[in-house]
Amino acid sequence: MDWIKDADMDTTGDDIKVTRVVLADDHPMIRFGIRKLLEKEDDIVVVGEASDGRAALELVEALQPDVLLLDLEMPVLKGYEVAQILQDMGSRVRILVLSAYKDKYYTLQMLQVGVSAFLAKEEAPERVVAAVRQVVQADC
Repeated sequence: MDWIKDADMDTTGDDIKVTRVVLADDHPMIRFGIRKLLEKEDDIVVVGEASDGRAALELVEALQPDVLLLDLEMPVLKGYEVAQILQDMGSRVRILVLSAYKDKYYTLQMLQVGVSAFLAKEEAPERVVAAVRQVVQADC
């Protein structure tokens, strides 16, 4: 596991429903940028970060986040494998793939293993925030 936020720090103190997110991407700068983007929001908290697929699985199991923001190309286990394992386990985590790949093949493949949404890394930052919220609301 790469990084876990202190559990005592994941509430806003208000009656806001906080969405708990785990970031999984092998590029530290991508994780840093997404974390900084999400930390600006009162209703979203990043509870952990993983730099490979195995660590992502461990964090999802340990932290039970609402959303796993998942890269496709990671070491140890690819994003597709992570999504497949989580689906096979019956995990309730909503998976939002954020990838450099925009090919329809990848999108369809990920949707077949239970991914909630698929975004290109070039998306506008506000679109990523909106997608995190949307995948959680779709589960309600």
